[in-house]
Amino acid sequence: MRNFTKNDLSSEINEDFKDVFIRLYDYMIDKKWMGACHALTAILCVFAKKLGIDCVPYIGVVQSEYGLFDHSWLEIEGKVYDLAISLPLDESVATGPIFNNINLLTKEEHELIYGCKGIKFDSDAKIIVTKTIYEYIAECPGSKLLKIISDIGSFNHIHISKKWIEGEFSDTYWYVIK
Repeated sequence: MRNFTKNDLSSEINEDFKDVFIRLYDYMIDKKWMGACHALTAILCVFAKKLGIDCVPYIGVVQSEYGLFDHSWLEIEGKVYDLAISLPLDESVATGPIFNNINLLTKEEHELIYGCKGIKFDSDAKIIVTKTIYEYIAECPGSKLLKIISDIGSFNHIHISKKWIEGEFSDTYWYVIK
C-alpha cells in the first residue's frame, strides 16, 4: 500500500511526471515486480523525455547500510528518482521510493550512496550496459515494457509509440558508474 500522495512529491517537476511516477509505483507494487530497477529506470526515462525533462539513466553500484549492490536509477538535475529501491530482490536494502532525492517512506533525504565503486556487475547488468535504452525496451520478452509504457501513457493521456522510442533512444545508453 502506498504511503505517499502526489502532494508529497515536492519538486518543480512536471505534474504529469509525478502522475506517471505514482502510477508506475502502484503497478510495481500490484504486480510484486521485484528487482526491476533496469526496467523501471528505462520506463521513467522514456516518460521524462516525452514530457520534455532532461534526465540521465544510470547503472552502477549503490551502498546502503547493509552493503553494496548493482542498480539502475534515473537522475534529473542531479537528483535521484528511484522506484525499484522500494522492492529490490534483496529486501534488506529496501527503502521507500526516492523522488527528487527524498525517500518517500521517511519524507527525508535518502541515505543511500549512489555511484560507488566496489563490486562487479551481475550478469544482467553486464548485458544491459551494452544496449541502448531502445534495444533494452524493444528486446524485453513479450514486449512487456512497451505494453507498460503504452498502458501508463494512455491512462495519463501521453501517447508514446515504439517508433518514437526508437527515434529518441536508439543512441541513448545507461551512464555507467563502476
